[in-house]
Amino acid sequence: MGEAKRRLDVAVRAGVEALGVETIGGRVQVRWSKGAAATPFGQMAFFIEFLNLTGLYRRWEDSCPLELKSSNGSKIRDILGTLFLSVLSGHRRYAHITALRADGVIPALLGMNGIVAEDTVRRALQTMDEAAGRSWLQTHLDASVLPLLWAPWIMDIDVTVKPLYGKQVKGYEYAVLVTDLTHELCAIAQLYRDRGDAENAFDELKNQWGWGGFITHDLKRCQFTAMTVALAYNWWSLFVRLAHPKARLEAIASRPFLLSGIGQLTTHAGQIHLAITALHGKAEKAKAILMRVSRQLNDWKVTAEQLTSASVWHRVCAFIMAAVTGLNWFETRRNHALSHCITEP
Repeated sequence: MGEAKRRLDVAVRAGVEALGVETIGGRVQVRWSKGAAATPFGQMAFFIEFLNLTGLYRRWEDSCPLELKSSNGSKIRDILGTLFLSVLSGHRRYAHITALRADGVIPALLGMNGIVAEDTVRRALQTMDEAAGRSWLQTHLDASVLPLLWAPWIMDIDVTVKPLYGKQVKGYEYAVLVTDLTHELCAIAQLYRDRGDAENAFDELKNQWGWGGFITHDLKRCQFTAMTVALAYNWWSLFVRLAHPKARLEAIASRPFLLSGIGQLTTHAGQIHLAITALHGKAEKAKAILMRVSRQLNDWKVTAEQLTSASVWHRVCAFIMAAVTGLNWFETRRNHALSHCITEP
């Protein structure tokens, strides 16, 4: 009887709080759901799995040089997670963090207690030692790209039109290619024509990420946030290339495609369940891609547990290099290392 009365009271309160809204399609009863664990980024669970199985996020978090004086204040994990989620959401100002405060799903998937206030993030970055902070972020920036540089590379310096006194003089057209390849000149020229659109990366960082945002009056925090944006960009770009190996997708297309989706977190029989309602027009394609990536990562996890010389992160790098260049650089590198271990009997 008591349970029935409780349900009745809840229904009565919901009815009182409901608001009739006159829409073009007709009158709609609107009510706000309080306390529900929901997020607009339900598909982010797959990206978090990528960060977890590769160890990228945990190593970044564990090596943070931030020292908090109070044991009762916000935890380092919550501060870093808040900044990371804000950057990944495309925010450009600390004030935008407020938009994440009511997310009841994603912070839990990152092992956080919750989203902290914008002022907490600002103050934490201010207290971090400048040299230690730069070294920490630079280490992880390097780690996010160096394993991918085993493949031969081409550095492109291309100036097609030289400005001269405000005029464009086409007679000064030239291009300089610097490479460690031993291919014939015609082959290098073809590779140059097929080169990646690296120029677009800087445009994407400036216009689709918060690289020029999170401004403060001191240079130290500006550097920290700019490096954090670059790191989040690298991680997301690698995840997207793993999901879509044929061609890179810019954030303006990839984030709605692979992140967005209403997610609701529930617990049943001791298990945590995340129900995703995708809103994208290509939702079924996104679902297939994300499920494939999850299966691949877990297959690599099993392989990494069997082979001490490999890791999920190395497998990801090898897959991306093979997808871009058409060559299995992981096997090439391993065979090269083994050849140096062979000794005469």
